[in-house]
Amino acid sequence: MSEPFLALVLVGLIPTLFLRAYTGFYILPFLSLFAGLGFVGVIRSHRHRRLVIGVVTVSILVITVGSSIYILEVEIDRTPAMPNDAYSTGLYVLRHAPDGTVIASEGLMGVRVAAISGARVLPVGGAGTTFQSPELIAYRFFSINEVNGQIAQSPLTSLTIDSDSLWVATNIQAEADWVQILDSPMGSLSPSLMIRYQPVYYLEDKAHPGQYLAFDNVYCSNLGLSVQHAAYTVYDNGNERLWWLGSPGAGSAPSPRPECP
Repeated sequence: MSEPFLALVLVGLIPTLFLRAYTGFYILPFLSLFAGLGFVGVIRSHRHRRLVIGVVTVSILVITVGSSIYILEVEIDRTPAMPNDAYSTGLYVLRHAPDGTVIASEGLMGVRVAAISGARVLPVGGAGTTFQSPELIAYRFFSINEVNGQIAQSPLTSLTIDSDSLWVATNIQAEADWVQILDSPMGSLSPSLMIRYQPVYYLEDKAHPGQYLAFDNVYCSNLGLSVQHAAYTVYDNGNERLWWLGSPGAGSAPSPRPECP
């Protein structure tokens, strides 16, 4: 009776695969139980052959230790420690630039600064630059009532392995808003986005001046080009540069060209 139950448990984990990268962190204990049952079955089937049992046991230990070391190295490579530059930028923002929103040219750089400074940062979702995230409420970009009034169930035909939820808040697209801000030279941002996000600082990766990074691609940024002619540098640590765009909601004068083609 236990075997059918355990098999159903494994089948029941299938819907959680939609959580993508998070799956690798929580599913291993469950899979370890099933792998252990398989190893026990192999050992029991050869319980009268001690040499075979010894070889199988040693092989299991070698595979377990080797795969654990490999998985650990992969995770360390994917999620390295925060660079000193990002930490220093976060401390500067915490001390000198607490008001307004920081528009980052790269999501991972932005979320690292936000983690240290507590400042509002766009894009939300870090390196994933997600279009919806609890950060939208935490940063007060959207109110709870705004979100609750737009929650709807996603059509089943629209669900993919990249889907994060069965529900979605319609007409909320923070990723597109972030791109629109980066594509808008200083002084040309729409009033609605200016009021909602109140961009005050532009955080730039100096390795890609006038550009922004998303999904392993590099794009031209009109905002990144215009700050070089119409904004002030308030912090520079050699790898990251922080530009002051103006007081929250105050806007700025239209910037001169060049712009992205």
